[in-house]
Amino acid sequence: SQAPRRVPAPAAPALEDEEDGEGLGAEFRRLARGLATLGLLEEAQLCKAHSDAARRVDAVEAKKKEAVAREDFEAAAGLKKEIQALSSDLASDEAVEGWRRLAAGGPAAGGDGGLAALGDRLSQRCSCVDNAFDRAALAIAVENFRSVCPPRGSGGLLVELPSLLVRDRRARQMSRAIEAVSSCGLLRFLQVLMVCLGALSELLGGCAESLLVLTEADWTTEEQELATEAAEFKELMRGLATLRRLLWRLGSSADLFLPGGDDDIAKGGDLSAQDAKTLKELHSRASAGLDSARAVWATVESGLRSLELPLASWEPNECFEAGGCSSGSGSAADRQRSAAPLCTLCLLPAKPPFSLEADGSTYDGGVASALWRGGLWHVQCANFWARHGSRSKLLSELGVPDPFVEQPS
Repeated sequence: SQAPRRVPAPAAPALEDEEDGEGLGAEFRRLARGLATLGLLEEAQLCKAHSDAARRVDAVEAKKKEAVAREDFEAAAGLKKEIQALSSDLASDEAVEGWRRLAAGGPAAGGDGGLAALGDRLSQRCSCVDNAFDRAALAIAVENFRSVCPPRGSGGLLVELPSLLVRDRRARQMSRAIEAVSSCGLLRFLQVLMVCLGALSELLGGCAESLLVLTEADWTTEEQELATEAAEFKELMRGLATLRRLLWRLGSSADLFLPGGDDDIAKGGDLSAQDAKTLKELHSRASAGLDSARAVWATVESGLRSLELPLASWEPNECFEAGGCSSGSGSAADRQRSAAPLCTLCLLPAKPPFSLEADGSTYDGGVASALWRGGLWHVQCANFWARHGSRSKLLSELGVPDPFVEQPS
């Protein structure tokens, strides 16, 4: 069977920026646009946030002046306190001066060229790998990396900045994953990915059936409420929140290492017929597992909606793992993500054991990690592999032992 070809997303409607206006806010919007055009997306995002804060301060300043002109000094005093509170959102003078220096540096200071150069380095590194199977598999990953990188010279519209920044962070994280997996063997990694996706699909199927029972017509509203308040059902809901995150993590790995079509395999060059067959089969089975898992998850979501039972709030693009590798000049949280080690299973950033929050944000137990079987794992990923992946019939069908257990010599 053939690996499913990815269907390009429909083109988004054209977006337009709001008017820059006047004052300091306008000046910093123009500066943010210049930084974004250079590919300095992290800096542009911070500069835009500073611009928005400056515009709010300007607006309140204007109201304060009007209050003084009316001799309404009580109102003016209140507005002065509001200005002081809003000013806490402004960036430091040092940061602003740094943005101006970067913008003045022109294309030589741009980060967009950095991603292009990074792609060239990845391609060169992958071409030097001795194993032809690994070279072919890595060539696909590098192509997927390039497709995610924001296009050169993009960022002229500030309204597009959030989506461009997501792509930039994702591309940098993908580059780290490619570098990590190139040293451990692509055959083993793809086998593990295929097993995980199949096991996850099966596990989600059981959860979907449990929810289906509750949505059947012969249950009264009171009976449903009684069942959903049970400790066992609350445990199921917590488990579903974890499986949602695992599906996103494994899906991110699949999107990086699976091809858009069979033609991509040919880019491996000197791949033997047997290796090409093995690679194609792994791609096909992993793609089928991913499609199945995502389809079953859609059924789970439908069941939850029917029961009016929302899962705990979680935004993939804002979670720790999605931060990838920032330029190092962003927030403390960005820098922590850029240096975070990668999980052995999903190749996404994990917080080292006993680490503390860099920015004082709420603790996210989903990125907790532990040392296990010679590597660093998300605790969730380690538990999933130990309880489901390593016991999957798919692993037995491959005829290989658990790759994470040291085999006797």
